[in-house]
Amino acid sequence: MENIIDTCGLSCPQPALEVLNFIQQNGADTFTALTDSITSRENIIRTAAKHGYRLKHEEKQLMIMHLHFSKNA
Repeated sequence: MENIIDTCGLSCPQPALEVLNFIQQNGADTFTALTDSITSRENIIRTAAKHGYRLKHEEKQLMIMHLHFSKNA
């Protein structure tokens, strides 16, 4: 089962805080963050990178960006 964090509709800095909370509580090797904001996208990527995750790939469906992350090996 994939770990999905839906941050659509949230204002900064809440999306990055949601991702940080997930990382701290879950520690999963992979997760997907959904966002509808370019600013939130950048903040989520930066937050994930600070905690050892890298963006594997990204998809866009309508106005929602699906950011797929995995733990750095």
